[in-house]
Amino acid sequence: MSEDRPYYEAYDQRYSAIHAAGKSWFSDCPSPIVLETVSRYGLPKDAAMLELGCGEGRDALPLLEQGFRLLATDI
Repeated sequence: MSEDRPYYEAYDQRYSAIHAAGKSWFSDCPSPIVLETVSRYGLPKDAAMLELGCGEGRDALPLLEQGFRLLATDI
């Protein structure tokens, strides 16, 4: 990285620019591996989950809609 600032500041600038233009940074489609993993391990619908690096929630929203207790966090 050529700059002396934390990488997440660059992401913050990109998010701000995209949102200012009225656009979305993320896809509306959840990552297939998330729901596949939940299904594979038979997690109960009231299971507590932690999602690190959730971004704008493309995977968090479907999990919440299914009833999982989710803490989703990102810088």
